[in-house]
Amino acid sequence: MQIFVINLKRSSDRFAKIETQLKALELPFTRIEAIDGKLVDANDSCVDQYRFRLSQQRECRDGEIGCAESHRKTWKEALKSNKPYSLILEDDAVLPKNLNQVLQSIEKLELDIINLASIGSYKVRHENLESLKKDGLLERPFLKKIRKWKQIEAGRWKVFNLFPVEALTILECSIMPHCMVGYIVTPRACRALLNTTQKIDYPIDYAFRHVNGTIRQGFGSPVLITHDLDGHSLIGDRNKKIKLSSIEHFLRTCLRNRCSARKLSLLRMYGIKKII
Repeated sequence: MQIFVINLKRSSDRFAKIETQLKALELPFTRIEAIDGKLVDANDSCVDQYRFRLSQQRECRDGEIGCAESHRKTWKEALKSNKPYSLILEDDAVLPKNLNQVLQSIEKLELDIINLASIGSYKVRHENLESLKKDGLLERPFLKKIRKWKQIEAGRWKVFNLFPVEALTILECSIMPHCMVGYIVTPRACRALLNTTQKIDYPIDYAFRHVNGTIRQGFGSPVLITHDLDGHSLIGDRNKKIKLSSIEHFLRTCLRNRCSARKLSLLRMYGIKKII
């Protein structure tokens, strides 16, 4: 599996930490020089800043623009490598000692995107997963035992299949948690993500929920790759909301009520019985 590390040229301290971890695990990798959002011309960016302002009710930060452009750059490099799977890491990732073994096992799955750094809003608890596996419930039921299965879901955040892998479980899901510290992609996922993010009005880590096509997504539980809590965010505060005018609120509603291509893809992949 090809490994890519996204790192800003000026963040040499971050690169030193992730490089030390990967060398200790004897995992070769390729450094991708991150794009500085401050240097990106608004006309050339994949982020539509006006629509972003409406959609997110805040201004898009330079760090978010750089993050979006950097991940798109990495997807393009992953396509060039011609490997069936690529692990993409941000430079503040903290890696487990069993990462190599987990990666080897994950390569046997047929998922296109796997998030190893977040469980998002899913109500995943170890005892619930173990109970489902003990009962032989590895696939989302239609009626029988659906209440028990829903204990690991969260409303429209559905889980379709469970795949035990080493010391964790990979959960195939409808909406992948939005975090890009560490995730795995296939070439077809890279192509779909690049197509989806040509022009966006949301943070790049929301791209997973907008991606078109039969792209199977999943995440690992418990979380395998974590953030380095000693480091500071290069993106900045994402919680500072702005006041919108009445017209802007109307336009925001239109944007947020768009029919997601992902929803139609889920219907094609799993059928109505699996997603209700």
